[in-house]
Amino acid sequence: MLVGLVAAVAVVSTVLAFIYRGTATTYPDWPYGMMGYGYVGMWIVMPLIAAVSVVLFVFFIYYLMEAIRPSNEVNMPSQQDPEEIAKLRLAKGEISQEEYERLIQAIHR
Repeated sequence: MLVGLVAAVAVVSTVLAFIYRGTATTYPDWPYGMMGYGYVGMWIVMPLIAAVSVVLFVFFIYYLMEAIRPSNEVNMPSQQDPEEIAKLRLAKGEISQEEYERLIQAIHR
């Protein structure tokens, strides 16, 4: 189907180029004007530009969706041994020195 569409555009472009070609008074040596056919290659270039634009747009939307999507990662606390947890609580001031020593003794029993 795409090949047929490209062929139809090529035929229509060629026919229109011959119908609307420049007159002999504009450039006597070149009947199609200074640029020749002018847009003769645009039937190839414009669909390519459109396809690249669509692909870039799709990638942009995908990137935006990935950026705003919430993460599936769960922030699990690291597996620390009980002594490290007790030291951390003592350093934060959550427990006193006596409570820390009592916890350490309970851990080592």
